[in-house]
Amino acid sequence: MPEKQENQLEKNRRLILGVKNNPSVAERIAPIFSETEIDKGVTLVSLTSQSFDNQRKEQIESKSKTIELEVALNEVDAYLKRLRKMGRYFYDASSTESKAYNFRGDIPTDYATWKQCVLQCFNGVRNDEAVLTRLSAFGATVEEIDTYIAKLSHVDTLQIDSNRESAEAQMATVKKRELLAELNQYSVKLRACLDIFYEGNEKQELEKMGIVVK
Repeated sequence: MPEKQENQLEKNRRLILGVKNNPSVAERIAPIFSETEIDKGVTLVSLTSQSFDNQRKEQIESKSKTIELEVALNEVDAYLKRLRKMGRYFYDASSTESKAYNFRGDIPTDYATWKQCVLQCFNGVRNDEAVLTRLSAFGATVEEIDTYIAKLSHVDTLQIDSNRESAEAQMATVKKRELLAELNQYSVKLRACLDIFYEGNEKQELEKMGIVVK
């Protein structure tokens, strides 16, 4: 089973900072890993750690926006179903009204087609005085329908926001993966270098300083 990314980050962090914080070790490997090279590793640890935090933040924001979108969309969809139910009570399947205002048939599942279905129903009922008068017996009003048309507009905005947040979360995930891969590659080289400079029992001295070469 692949090692968890958090564990990889921590292992690399301890290795690189362990070398950075032990001048005798840094001096010994300086012919291969100069101070500048070690500092590059320290910077890489910092950037990778930040990328983990950023990914978590972006994922939380994306999930939050998705939930907000689902709540708003479900609210509009519930009213659509209610208005259709009212319409079916008064108008049979062969009626012009039933066909024109989508009182029957399956509700589309893709957003763009669903939105057109909603608008066709809402605007149709709102602007047809005879139909609205009948449905008003169940409590339907112009003001109520206008409220849900406004809610649909808000759903549109949330849809855009949700897509943006999702894209940002994906980008953050890719960035984290790239930095972690670079950090892992750097640490492999550093461990290999230490393994040559510190052989046999000397490796135990490294472990005492928190530097594990495995």
